[in-house]
Amino acid sequence: MIHLVRGSVRDNQGLTLLEVIIAMALTTMALLMLSGFTTIIVNGLAQGQLITKATLLAQEKLEELQARSTHIPLGMRTLKESVGSIPQFPEFQRTVEIATHTPVEGLQTVTVTVSWHKGAHSVTLTTLFPED
Repeated sequence: MIHLVRGSVRDNQGLTLLEVIIAMALTTMALLMLSGFTTIIVNGLAQGQLITKATLLAQEKLEELQARSTHIPLGMRTLKESVGSIPQFPEFQRTVEIATHTPVEGLQTVTVTVSWHKGAHSVTLTTLFPED
């Protein structure tokens, strides 16, 4: 025996205008949040690229100094390259600091700092070289 209840069967011909508006609003909010994340990701990638370039420039300078470590002049204790002096990387600036007899006698500590955005960001690498 089948009992039919009047009014309980919904008309399945489509969605109401309210349902469509709510669905569009939720979709719009989701897309706006994703676009915000995209901006954050792009900025993070750009910053990571600058850090990588700065690290490579610092490593390059350390290798250059290591190749001539026995020929580093005694008077050269701090060398600051001006902004734009690094070919192909005009936005970076390198500073080299050399401290003798640290941490022990016969060693010199060489620190290379590469900065960009007027010094707001920097990467620093430090190593030890034997003294002359």
